[in-house]
Amino acid sequence: MINVAMFFVVIGALTSVCLFASSADGRLFDGLLEDASDKGCAFIAAHISDDGRYNISGSTEDLYSYFKLPLTLFTCGRLREANLVLDHIKRNFLQPDGDFKTSADLKSESTEASFLYTYSNVFIVLAAHRMERYDVAAPGLEYLQQYFTDFPSYGPPSEGYTATHPMTTANIGLLALTVGDMKTAKRAAQLIKKFIKLQPDPENLFYYTMDQGALDTEPDSRLNMVFVVNKTRTTGFYMHLSIPAAFLASYYRATGKEVYLKLAKNLLYFLGSCHENIYALKTATQKFAVAASLVGTITGDRDINAMAERASAFLLDGLNEDGTFFDPAIRSPLSIGATEHRRLLCQTTISHATPKFASQMELSFTHI
Repeated sequence: MINVAMFFVVIGALTSVCLFASSADGRLFDGLLEDASDKGCAFIAAHISDDGRYNISGSTEDLYSYFKLPLTLFTCGRLREANLVLDHIKRNFLQPDGDFKTSADLKSESTEASFLYTYSNVFIVLAAHRMERYDVAAPGLEYLQQYFTDFPSYGPPSEGYTATHPMTTANIGLLALTVGDMKTAKRAAQLIKKFIKLQPDPENLFYYTMDQGALDTEPDSRLNMVFVVNKTRTTGFYMHLSIPAAFLASYYRATGKEVYLKLAKNLLYFLGSCHENIYALKTATQKFAVAASLVGTITGDRDINAMAERASAFLLDGLNEDGTFFDPAIRSPLSIGATEHRRLLCQTTISHATPKFASQMELSFTHI
């Protein structure tokens, strides 16, 4: 059975890396990324029915089976299928208040929805905006306005939610950039800057929860865990650094403020110093690849470009002939580079990862 959510993420990540890492000097892996992205997009499009359903093993009529599809399909140039799925989302998940939920009483069966409430909303609104589907974009954006001040992660501020994560902040910041709301984008960038400034042990730890202006370094009472990325551990929620790094780089491009590009680079340096599993994890590697390719393209930083290459090689390693991907979670990190084919992929010349941006840069990093 295909891991549907992971499949969307891999295809979106590959598409974004292709956009960021193509130039007159060459392409990452001599076009293999583009080929993999095209195969994955073709597979997805072939399984979209005329009523906009995604007919594939592992897919359910849950918001989290659909919310990434319109943007992925639109970016791939599959406009008909993108619109069919967006119609399906509008009919089945768009609520009267502009929120998107599986049902009136349930955001999603996915546990991720409890911690990243607006993650799915942002994906859908971005897709609808870029597709000029204002029948979906307008109510969706109006609903999200309440999150544009303090960026709460767990639910609407009207229901008392105040805690936030840098990933939530970055996603809403990107949406603000897309719709030209520079005041909100600035608030998002400044809040991520504050997250970084407040870290008590920045060489080793990154705490990623803040509540009412204070960094939360204590165990969560519900889960008995500390929300922190510890670079000495074998795994972590690295997306809370990857996605903010990509947003800060995009904000720099919009404003020219060097401080935010420097912060983006520092976040990636931290990630690059984490356990090597960051290059071989189900949900982390895709986001890391996109952020590194974006920041590396802007800066030409050889170390960051090398991160993008290594992470992208892992994505390619999971490709099946039909365009699907094996679940990277079942692979041993030690298997990466174990064959001559993988070794050659990882040794692609650095000139292929130091390019100018593609003209379609507005498609951005939102597939991650």
